[in-house]
Amino acid sequence: MAQRFWRNLELRPCNKTGSVSADPFQFMSIDYNNPETWCSQEIYNPPDDVDRDGYQAELNRIAGVAPNGKPNIELTWMGEGKAFTRYYSEWDAAGFGTKTQLRAKYAYSTYDDGNLVIDIPGARWVLEQRTDAAQYAVTDEQVRWKKMQIGHANIVREARPPRSLDGYYSHYLTIAKHNRICCAEAKKRNLKCWGEYEAPNERHLELLRRAIKLRDEERNAQSPYEPLSNETLKQAAIEAAAIERAVADKTDAHLDDFIEENAGELIEFFTGIKKEIAPMSIPSGYAKSDGGLIVPN
Repeated sequence: MAQRFWRNLELRPCNKTGSVSADPFQFMSIDYNNPETWCSQEIYNPPDDVDRDGYQAELNRIAGVAPNGKPNIELTWMGEGKAFTRYYSEWDAAGFGTKTQLRAKYAYSTYDDGNLVIDIPGARWVLEQRTDAAQYAVTDEQVRWKKMQIGHANIVREARPPRSLDGYYSHYLTIAKHNRICCAEAKKRNLKCWGEYEAPNERHLELLRRAIKLRDEERNAQSPYEPLSNETLKQAAIEAAAIERAVADKTDAHLDDFIEENAGELIEFFTGIKKEIAPMSIPSGYAKSDGGLIVPN
């Protein structure tokens, strides 16, 4: 059974599987690339290697701000308070919520013993996009009520309180380094790939600029130099993901070239067997594409 003092959000110890440990005093230093340490209380403090105010100012210049001054795209650390949402955990007889608990929007792992639920957030930066209250005010009242089966009866209960009228932030882009190896391994194990920790940098700003510019050129919706409206951000998110995949493909192509050019040395390094690898000759009338394929000229 869970200890009651685990309700203190600063006490989230974990064991080697990344789940909550039976020892509530098992603290450790966090390693952003080792999920086994993400239960550390350090997960709630954003890394200090980022000029957060300066980076947010750049995001505001690219994506604009809402009429109330809130950014359209906001930099968020997955473990900080604003990345948690309150959900009801207890209800009255009519189904109205009477008690809430915090749930992570970006949870790596969850502990649930039937009475207590603790989410372990991921150790990553994320860009979130803002949705104006006018876009969800009507539908939110519908979706925040859930039908639940209690015993043999179906009842309707409040899942969470109403969203703020200042706007709601949801996932736009997770900041991390990925390669096909890490993603393929996660897919094989049916897990989410968290990649390698990366601080927000110019690459992500350029990714956002390019996605917005591509969107505006294709849709002729507005000038790429004007701040984006909330309605146009969704398409930019799709195109940003496409550009990120293209960057990953290009990186893999360079990696393939390196392996091909240094195959002999790599075999000797990993196996101790020295082997001469003859360079591959390309048949006449064919050429090697950027992706490493041999194709006709």
